[in-house]
Amino acid sequence: MIFDPPLVPATLVQPYKRFLFDAILDSGEAITGSCPNTGSMRGLTTPGSRIWMSEHESKTRKYRHMFEMIEVGDLPVGINTGLPNRLAEEAIRVILARPGGTDCRGYFFNPHAARVERPLAAPLAFAKRALVRRFMTKLLA
Repeated sequence: MIFDPPLVPATLVQPYKRFLFDAILDSGEAITGSCPNTGSMRGLTTPGSRIWMSEHESKTRKYRHMFEMIEVGDLPVGINTGLPNRLAEEAIRVILARPGGTDCRGYFFNPHAARVERPLAAPLAFAKRALVRRFMTKLLA
């Protein structure tokens, strides 16, 4: 995913109070930042882990840095719960080779066929649903 501005790397010192964390930037500066994830992050908050943060210059923000991703083993894990939909949209744009600004709503990744598909039109989906229900009723009877 392309982040604008680019993410700032750091080392996690400790998360606390559910929405805050301390980290040390690569320059050695210690900072406190906010974490947008309101859920349990058990297993994702090991002190010393490599993290990436977004940096915001807004005067209304109390904390300038926001926790975006953490490295668990060799894999980056998204912490910001607002990112998954944007990440999926960007992946679909790349797969479909569509330029930015193109409407990709409704497309989804079909893991069984290993391809990106567009859902059926409403009348066709309605008819297919009825056929599947009838088949399942006969199958389970």
